[in-house]
Amino acid sequence: FFKIKPIPNANPPQVVHKIVSHVLGGDADTIEHFYNWLACIAQHRERTGTAWVLQGTQGTGKGLLFHHILAPIFGTANVVSKRMDEIESNFTGFMQNKSIVFIDEIEAGSSLYHNKITAKLKNLIVEPTISVRHMYQEAKEITNYSNMIFASNKPDPVEVAPDDRRFNVGGYQMQRLVISTQEVEVQLPKELIEFYHYLSTRPADRDKARTPHQNEARRVLQDISTKSADVVATAI
Repeated sequence: FFKIKPIPNANPPQVVHKIVSHVLGGDADTIEHFYNWLACIAQHRERTGTAWVLQGTQGTGKGLLFHHILAPIFGTANVVSKRMDEIESNFTGFMQNKSIVFIDEIEAGSSLYHNKITAKLKNLIVEPTISVRHMYQEAKEITNYSNMIFASNKPDPVEVAPDDRRFNVGGYQMQRLVISTQEVEVQLPKELIEFYHYLSTRPADRDKARTPHQNEARRVLQDISTKSADVVATAI
């Protein structure tokens, strides 16, 4: 018997692409970088070493992307959604054996332990092994498979240093996603198998996925994250 290689899908399905495109601000290069990132996860089931920041006002499709697209295609047992305040907890067992971790309502500088939390997030993104702890259990070291997506309604969700090698950033979306009930409840579920096939058969560049995409949205966050003293020193 010969194993027949499936024919790659040239393009992602219509409604899926509509949602992804809107969430990422409509920039074609950023959208392609995101699809490549997802394809590497789908094909290799490994940690890419980079994360995504999705930013925009309420109703732009960030939650829709995770709960109605990513969770079903990767499997609810392999993904998890948490709020920022849960990341501040010492109990991080939810990270164990997860391909995608979605962190909602993240905001730079909102935590009393800002520097500690920032260091913790960077560690969770890049380290091959991480320490996790379930309630009433001792901490243990596990292999880190997680790829993180941060979502926020704020224009300054995370700090992105000038030499950062971790964060991809989608453009800040100020317009709500215009999408019908028919598209969400009928057409979108029918597209999920096609979308997973697209991710599984399209080119998946692992080196590209490990490299943050350089775009205007990322540069804006880098500017916001730069302290005034550093701006003055650079100018001098």
